[in-house]
Amino acid sequence: MNYIYHILNDEKFSDWVIQAYSSSTPRKNKFILISDNGKVNHLKNGDFSVRTRNWLINEFTPNSKDIVIFYYLHLHSIKFLNKFSESEFKKVWIGYGSDYYYYLLNKFNFQPLYLKETNIIISRLNKSNILKKILLPFYQFLFFKFKVFPALQALDYFAPVIPNEFKLIKKVYPDLKFKYLNFTFGDISYLKCSNNFVNGSNILLGNSATYTCNHIDVLENLSAFRISNRFVIPLGYGNQKYKELLLDRLPQRFKKIDFYFIDKFLPIKEYNELLNQCGFAIMPHLRQQAMGNIFALLYSGTKLFLFIDNPVSEFLKNLDVIFFDIESLYVSPSLLDKPLSREQMLHNRQVIGKYYSKENSYSKVFQIDKL
Repeated sequence: MNYIYHILNDEKFSDWVIQAYSSSTPRKNKFILISDNGKVNHLKNGDFSVRTRNWLINEFTPNSKDIVIFYYLHLHSIKFLNKFSESEFKKVWIGYGSDYYYYLLNKFNFQPLYLKETNIIISRLNKSNILKKILLPFYQFLFFKFKVFPALQALDYFAPVIPNEFKLIKKVYPDLKFKYLNFTFGDISYLKCSNNFVNGSNILLGNSATYTCNHIDVLENLSAFRISNRFVIPLGYGNQKYKELLLDRLPQRFKKIDFYFIDKFLPIKEYNELLNQCGFAIMPHLRQQAMGNIFALLYSGTKLFLFIDNPVSEFLKNLDVIFFDIESLYVSPSLLDKPLSREQMLHNRQVIGKYYSKENSYSKVFQIDKL
């Protein structure tokens, strides 16, 4: 029998993967969570096995007609791909974003992902000796050239989170051989979005305690204006040092701003209840990030702000979504005075409801069985 092997991570969307493939593909699926200590924190669906990295690299050998799907490109995935680069079974990489922005769309070949204030924070929180700073880029270059790139060449298919990212990658690396795979993580029903539109004037800022959220840069630009809305800042996951800095620094530096911090991981229903109080959302990333949040916010009628250079802006424009740019917000903070009209909310719900429907997401899963 031929199998689809899913190399999973211990996170919420892995449950959706198990659910979607189990009900959508004729081929037998095997779901494998890689964990050396055997602990499982977020994955709730019990239909999976736990294996070590050593098992993946040294003991696992697929048959020639199998399909192996890697969700996120970890180091153990790279080692596996290099080992089986000449094997006939199909090799698929479904990217999360942070993996391919680190390897393929970083500041050297795409654009800087951190703004001025955030860069200062990164330097302070990641102090290292001068020799390490000099040698690290050289090591990263060699590692990519001799380990990562050969692994990428072994892939048959690659699925970025949004379609236009594939073009960005192929523009930088035209020699990569993998083909585009149309895949979408999750769907509206899985996110358990409320049927009611948002009812509140809070402003959601970012999605996590990660540098790419550029929190302080945005607040610095907006602090000169009189904004009475409460800022809701999710810090449930990400960089612990950065999280602690924000919890300490933001109330001190921006005394006139009312903050509410989500400083722990919340169940999706409880998290959505907080989002429903946010009539506005500022996602200050310079790369694709937080798409689950963005889909949920748009479906719920939130007025969304993105940087123009974020690839998500192009993606949403192509879908005909109504949203606004952060650059305009800096000039006209009054954009935070008025939420979307009901007509605009209904338009965005219709667009996102169609693109991110269960039927659409599951149809993409079904196509993988035919690779």
